[in-house]
Amino acid sequence: QLGRYNEALEVAENNYFRQWEGVSKAYASYVDAYLLRGLNHFNGGKYDQALQDYLKAMEYPDNMMVAEPYRGGRSSQVHYFIGTAYEELGDMESANKHYQKSVNKKQDKELSEIHYYKALSLAKLGRKDEAKRIFNGLIHIGENKLGHPEEDFFAKFGEKQTPDDKKADAYFLMGLGNLGNGDLESARKDLAQAVELNINHIWAAALLIQLNSGKSISYDK
Repeated sequence: QLGRYNEALEVAENNYFRQWEGVSKAYASYVDAYLLRGLNHFNGGKYDQALQDYLKAMEYPDNMMVAEPYRGGRSSQVHYFIGTAYEELGDMESANKHYQKSVNKKQDKELSEIHYYKALSLAKLGRKDEAKRIFNGLIHIGENKLGHPEEDFFAKFGEKQTPDDKKADAYFLMGLGNLGNGDLESARKDLAQAVELNINHIWAAALLIQLNSGKSISYDK
């Protein structure tokens, strides 16, 4: 796994991406690689190394010609991960600062994967009722997407998806909601279904691997 992350980062950091060359996908891969490599370090107890990778995921490299969006983006996700690393390092002041930043970051109104990390941060700050509403909302949205397969839910993002890809995303949202609620068995089934439908769903695969290995995972009990 580490080898794949390192390889992806080498490509992302050593090439210049123009606006019309799919820079958003390149930047998403950059963030994914740092977060997933950091999570690998985190699960191995290497919290300092995890923190360094998480902090790198907050950057907007010049070679990618991207800037932090006013709304949306993945800052809520990254701030949550940074908070977990600081927490394990015993620096609760810094941890809570990043959990609060995760909560405060403006997001689109429609619930998405990123709201899962906002909910985790809310739970870390003791606002568990607010977190639970988001977790339940993710489950509801996933179930609704499965019940209306004729709708092109992701057309607004400029990409057409196959029916299986849409179902995979729906199961992924349900898996996140169940994971947040601590229903690990349901989460495992949902994430496994997401991976079966879309083998390239890297976050569903990453969370499923952690669940099956019994290692520390990113949900709040």
